[in-house]
Amino acid sequence: MPGTEDLYRSYLDLRWHFDPAAASATGITSLDHRLGSFDAEAMRIHLSAFKSMAAAVEQLEIDETEEEIDRTAFLDEIRITVFRFEREKPHIHDPGYWLSHLFQGFHSLLRRRDPEARPRGHGVLGRLKATPAFLRSARETLVDPPRIFLETASAMVAGGPALFPGRGRRGEALGPRDQRRPGRGAGRGRVLARAICTGAAE
Repeated sequence: MPGTEDLYRSYLDLRWHFDPAAASATGITSLDHRLGSFDAEAMRIHLSAFKSMAAAVEQLEIDETEEEIDRTAFLDEIRITVFRFEREKPHIHDPGYWLSHLFQGFHSLLRRRDPEARPRGHGVLGRLKATPAFLRSARETLVDPPRIFLETASAMVAGGPALFPGRGRRGEALGPRDQRRPGRGAGRGRVLARAICTGAAE
């Protein structure tokens, strides 16, 4: 089913640009330096792209039952994503959504076992540099999060700093020349991680 396969590859490319942390978790390294953009304008662009993708999938000419099953599953995946962000809007109501993305972005890099450490270290540093703008965007985007979401996010913040080691084996894994810089960035990262809940609560 070449048409569907081409579209699915395009969908995955779209998906990974939407969620670079998830891309890193699957082993894709080209977006390791990025964090996602979930502000109102970015989400408008993302959702428009997902809807265009769904429309393209609907227009495929299908001849076999198996292909129709695959297309239905493909469409369901896209529609669930659109429904979640248009109706549930976790990027607007749930600070834990932002924290999960942030922590996954670092966790996936720090846990990766690469033969060459330098690219991974550059990814960590790139995400550390992107963190202040990411958290500012979170504070500007979140609107009246329910108390239960705030409590959950606060609990996440308490455990999240453990993902930013400043020494030991994980620090060494970033490479000797980068070892001290991620350590300094780690302290900054802890402060910034806590700031998201402070901004949401305000």
